[in-house]
Amino acid sequence: MSEKKKKRFSLFRYSLNGKGVPKDVNEPRNFKFFFKLLGRNLNRLLSVNLMLMLTNLPVFFALYAVSHNLDTVSYSPVSSLFGPIYGALKIGGDASPVSSALYGAHCVQHEIFVTSTATTVFYIIGLLTIFTFGLSMVGTTYIIRNMVKGDPIFFMQDYKHAIKRNWKQGLIFGIIDIGLLFLILYDILFFAANTHDYVSYLMYYIALAFGIIYFVMRYYIYVMMVTFKLSLYKLIKNSFIFALIGFKRNLLGTIGIVFLFLFSYSLLMIFPPLGALLPFILTISVGQFIAIYTSWPKIYQIMIEPYKEEEPEPEEKPIFQDRG
Repeated sequence: MSEKKKKRFSLFRYSLNGKGVPKDVNEPRNFKFFFKLLGRNLNRLLSVNLMLMLTNLPVFFALYAVSHNLDTVSYSPVSSLFGPIYGALKIGGDASPVSSALYGAHCVQHEIFVTSTATTVFYIIGLLTIFTFGLSMVGTTYIIRNMVKGDPIFFMQDYKHAIKRNWKQGLIFGIIDIGLLFLILYDILFFAANTHDYVSYLMYYIALAFGIIYFVMRYYIYVMMVTFKLSLYKLIKNSFIFALIGFKRNLLGTIGIVFLFLFSYSLLMIFPPLGALLPFILTISVGQFIAIYTSWPKIYQIMIEPYKEEEPEPEEKPIFQDRG
């Protein structure tokens, strides 16, 4: 098989297309250039998405457990008056129109799912995601950051290199990240369903605001993790600062991600086969690409460029020296 055919069937062996670095590597990462860079790296993003799915495979066991397909199902009346009405009808003999109407109104039943052993096992397997999530984010963030920078990409080598260099922080923060995302989502849904008083309304908007800020902070955390040697405290502190000072780019990036997921959801409603498949092949990696395209220029402007200009240029050693 020729070398050209080998590359065609390879999913994870990527380097820069063509010879050398693209001529537009120094072009500003603005809105116009985004689509050009996205189109150029679309095939790589397919591989990134597949890698995210494979490395976080345990989450699908948890999702299947949540679907209740493995649970034991029973039925119970919704109304607490069902028992007395049913007993009165049994004792009273023939049903009257009134008792029949009451029985019809209160005999509606709902499903009760009883957790089975298989469901518990699937949940335990799903918990392994807390150990794989951060590591996969570190590896894929490094690859997508290089796409945005315009650096050469060697898919598996870069993925392994990023994880090997950042596995401790990636593992620890991955656990923290999943925990915070779960708590934020739980709080938002809980207070949204219980907005009966002023305090509940206030807590709902506080949880929503915190969720938005943290969502934007995540644009920066993993990128800084694979770029600099910083403590977790400094990563979180710097990402919070970037979430505020990069408001314009962050807003556009967030709108882009929201539009992307709304598009995927709409496609799921209109054409379910393609809509259900899209998140597994492209949606998640494109969302990650938007986040890193949003964050990298600001990180480079503030944390790299000023210090790069201050570095003294190395003195050139003369070819010939006068040893007179």
